[in-house]
Amino acid sequence: MSILTALKTAEAHSEPFEYYILKDCLEPGACAAIAETEVDHTGIFDGTRAGNNQARLFITPENLNEHPWARATIAELRSPEAVALLRERYGVDVAGQYLRFEICCDLDGFWLEPHCDIVEKMVTIQVYVDPQGKQPNLGTDFYDAEQRWVTSMPFVDNQAYCFFPKPGVDSWHGFEKRQIEGRRMTVLINYVTFPTPWTVPADAGEAAAE
Repeated sequence: MSILTALKTAEAHSEPFEYYILKDCLEPGACAAIAETEVDHTGIFDGTRAGNNQARLFITPENLNEHPWARATIAELRSPEAVALLRERYGVDVAGQYLRFEICCDLDGFWLEPHCDIVEKMVTIQVYVDPQGKQPNLGTDFYDAEQRWVTSMPFVDNQAYCFFPKPGVDSWHGFEKRQIEGRRMTVLINYVTFPTPWTVPADAGEAAAE
């Protein structure tokens, strides 16, 4: 199980916009550990992810030791191999940019209005966490250009969707309000153009030096 292997073998889809399904994204045991992770729940449900910021746990160099399952995945995502793969297969050049890696914990009442990601996001990957397979209907909703619901992603443990936000290209997605039993746990991964604690090396030499 490897995020790089998942990206290499991703299943392509074209409707309602171009996206990919990734399988076996995280190392064995990762999803079970994530499902037990304590995350603050004091956010509000206003249809935005930012409004629920308290339920987001960003993985950083400072707290990485508390989440050892993330170490190999973050290293892979920052590797020259990942940079080359994203450039050659997907046409996205993340060299010299930044990685953001977070656990999201959504409770009953959570919803997300249809939206397109900000232009600073170059890659969006959301990995679903459901080791017991109890909540298969909690996947992200995708919409067409008129913001009409088209499909929901399958909420399968250690499976993800991935897409590449581009200016002027619709990628409407959200989460229709529906019952969440307990917690809806996911790992949200973005390559972004703004600074984060995780830099993406501009060349192989930088990666080797860290």
